[in-house]
Amino acid sequence: MASYYGVNHTKAFVNVPSEKIDVSAWKGRMRWVYDEISLAGAVALNEKIYLGIIPKQAKVVEAILAFSDLGAAGVMDLGYEKVDSSLSSDQDAFLAAVDVNSAAGTKKMSDQANMVGFGLELDGDAYIVAKATTATTAAGTLKCAVCYVLD
Repeated sequence: MASYYGVNHTKAFVNVPSEKIDVSAWKGRMRWVYDEISLAGAVALNEKIYLGIIPKQAKVVEAILAFSDLGAAGVMDLGYEKVDSSLSSDQDAFLAAVDVNSAAGTKKMSDQANMVGFGLELDGDAYIVAKATTATTAAGTLKCAVCYVLD
């Protein structure tokens, strides 16, 4: 029967001599960015809501978006936008096409089939951004938490 070893397991326990493992992969410090906003009215198409900053070299582990019923229509993405605009951004890296209409709810990155943002290591400070890809029709509340590991 074959045995398989992860990259970091191999570095630490199989290779002779062993290799150091990046602290953000093993024994790193878990941190959260949490923010919320009470929306006084509808959010128009392509409007952005900035919900904190993730630091350079952070490795993203989870993202959660909680929302009240934002009306009869509304779809949002959750991603990041680099503070340094010369670096690449991904507006839906954490959550794509979240239906924020008709009922309150919570969506997690780990529940998605395609988790582009999972394990993403940022090459620069980045804003957490919720973007309306379909306009909402009502006031309400958004709450956001992004979990990351940093040495």
